[in-house]
Amino acid sequence: FAISSPKAYKVRPTEQKLIEQSDLVFVTAQKLFDYCSQYNNKIYSFPFGVNLENYERARSTEPTTVPEDIKDIESPIIGYIGGIHRWIDQDLIKIAAETHPNYSFVFVGPLQTDVSKLSQLKNVRFLGHKEHKELPYYLNQFTAAIIPYLLTEYTKNVYPTKLNEYLAMGKPVVSTDLAEIRAFNTKYGDIVSIGKDPIEFAKCLESIIKKESDEQTVERRIQVASDNTWKNKIEQMSELIEEEIE
Repeated sequence: FAISSPKAYKVRPTEQKLIEQSDLVFVTAQKLFDYCSQYNNKIYSFPFGVNLENYERARSTEPTTVPEDIKDIESPIIGYIGGIHRWIDQDLIKIAAETHPNYSFVFVGPLQTDVSKLSQLKNVRFLGHKEHKELPYYLNQFTAAIIPYLLTEYTKNVYPTKLNEYLAMGKPVVSTDLAEIRAFNTKYGDIVSIGKDPIEFAKCLESIIKKESDEQTVERRIQVASDNTWKNKIEQMSELIEEEIE
């Protein structure tokens, strides 16, 4: 947390003391695990999960439930859900959108930074903030989903919440070369396509669009998401807490 912004950095001494005095510490990424392990030996990693039931409902109602502001957007749709913040690599998106002018790049989430360099592109659309319960129905319209984060000291600690949400809808995912995505691929067999630079990112998108996912591949993605539900994670965390109390 302390490296997420200059203001947050001021809490580092307090953060370290809190870690030292805690009976258990839960973290969401390996880099955070390594950091916290300097101050406590009871550190457990629980990356962000997904509420699978919400996505199962959305899959079962398609195509009857299509949001009005996405239904007329031309396919293929390269989609993103979440805050549009300063950690998004806008230069990478611009190159990908210009490389593939026939792809629609759709961002679903609140604007939290200046996007003027992207909003001028005809094939880039910003649909704004949506209620969390609506997101699966937008995701259902995506042809592919993206995690286009900059590679920074902060994003070394990031396990994107949206990863398992994308997979819960059976969507192919293209990401920049985040450490947590590499670790996820090691565990689950390269289920996410990684673009190490803007050109490679654009090529990954092209490869996915040209090769439509078969049913087995879609089910594999959903199965991976089902391995990462909030329900499973809360049960595991609760067991650790109960053991500590005893």
